[in-house]
Amino acid sequence: MDFTSRKYKYVIVDSCNQDVMDLQRFFENHQNFTCAGVARNEDEATNLILDIQPDLVFFDTDIEKGINSNHSFSFIQQLYQFFELYT
Repeated sequence: MDFTSRKYKYVIVDSCNQDVMDLQRFFENHQNFTCAGVARNEDEATNLILDIQPDLVFFDTDIEKGINSNHSFSFIQQLYQFFELYT
């Protein structure tokens, strides 16, 4: 499969509507990328990512109720443990 023909799903995790719209607008010009969902907090992000299993996740390190710069990487580690359970 050629890189240019591959389709990628991405998820956005951000509580700021403007940031979400800006990122979606950026990807409008990239036909290989599709926004599969938007989460506003850590709980939504966990459920969405596990359900969709996107190729990419863009997340703000300072979203409400959860993910912040102090534990962004621990969130990823917790999420990874869920993937191990499902595979």
